[in-house]
Amino acid sequence: MQQNLITAQLVKSEADTSSLWQPGLSKTWSEITVKGPSHSYTFNHKGEQLFGGPVEDLYPSNLDAKENAPYTTSEGGHHFKNTADAVVERVWYTSGGRGIRVSEETPLFIESNDERLVLSAKNELPYPTSNPLVSSRITMVVEENVKKAWIAMNANLKKISPPEISVRKAMISTWVAFKRDITQQKVIDFAKTIKSKQLDIGIIGVDDGWETCYGSQIFDKTKFPDPKAMV
Repeated sequence: MQQNLITAQLVKSEADTSSLWQPGLSKTWSEITVKGPSHSYTFNHKGEQLFGGPVEDLYPSNLDAKENAPYTTSEGGHHFKNTADAVVERVWYTSGGRGIRVSEETPLFIESNDERLVLSAKNELPYPTSNPLVSSRITMVVEENVKKAWIAMNANLKKISPPEISVRKAMISTWVAFKRDITQQKVIDFAKTIKSKQLDIGIIGVDDGWETCYGSQIFDKTKFPDPKAMV
């Protein structure tokens, strides 16, 4: 497989990926790392179905139109064009065998429609806004079909095994009992109740209401003053 590693210092707002993501460039793997002002990558997929991206009830993904949606957990789903709703991996595939993965550290916004996917890197809310320069890393594969694209995209990923307790014991979520009305003390009391009833639970999942805002992945200190105390 042909491999291309590209590092760019941007002076404009558009990162050129067109030559690396053309249909027919079979067996190519490319990674482009960019640092500069806010910038975007445009991937045209007209005539192909798009899979991946946010978890929605529209399928394939090209039916879910988005406009400048931060790629963070939010509410609204396909009813709102500026939210991504539930979020899974930052990876997309086309029915023709092309794939894209965006690094986790990229402050990602997406625009999508039936013809193209635009991935933008911007230091804007809900991401940190203090740094004027934006870093992004995009991995692209072009293969003969979508199965081979998936295999090529995941070949170099580090294999991570889940904690053994997560597969040997049951998990319970705080959502059923508390919805968004959750605090650290409620989680601790919930755990004590479970233990008192001798339920063999391995993990308690804090579902919602713990972040400073959707997608920040930062505990709200007014609700969770010492998150490590729950472990």
